[in-house]
Amino acid sequence: MTAKITTEDCVAALTSAFPAEFGPDSGNWKRVSKAGKKGEPIVRVFYHRALPLKGIVTEVKGAISDVTFKGVGSWDLDPESEVDNAMEAVVSTNAAWTFLETHDLFKPSDFVFYVSPTNDDGDETWYVLTPISYFKREGAQYDDQLDFVIARHLPEGDGEATEATFVTDRKPDEVRADLLARGFVQDPAFDAMFADS
Repeated sequence: MTAKITTEDCVAALTSAFPAEFGPDSGNWKRVSKAGKKGEPIVRVFYHRALPLKGIVTEVKGAISDVTFKGVGSWDLDPESEVDNAMEAVVSTNAAWTFLETHDLFKPSDFVFYVSPTNDDGDETWYVLTPISYFKREGAQYDDQLDFVIARHLPEGDGEATEATFVTDRKPDEVRADLLARGFVQDPAFDAMFADS
């Protein structure tokens, strides 16, 4: 019979796997969720108490099989959740902004996009990025700055003109193909929000 994986086991795994470039870690984690049933992978999510990070610990057949670190942005947090409100105090600091800007903690696959079908004034194409977690929870476009977490994954020369809206001098079809190739997600439900744009 396998031993039960405890929260303490998960915290030890997180501490052991903690990347050195993030600085020292003292096991400063709080479990915020656990999902899965016996016979299936069990996934536990932890928030770091001092950094804008979540640790994801996956258990398979009674053993920890994977430890992953991801960033936490304000868009990930549910304002109705007490735990998420506590994390908001961490992610809303200048230090958190700098940490997220410095470390590659968000991937293109964390963002849905929409590309304007025409060039504005014939010289620029605009496109919108929204964190998938925000879109799934709110059913809306995110409207705050994103370049500090995603700029490293964008085509060179593209810039954030306004909150979560980027511009480029390339044609819409080229932009769409490039974003898909980089791993950004196109979703018909998100596209539909811009049908009258």
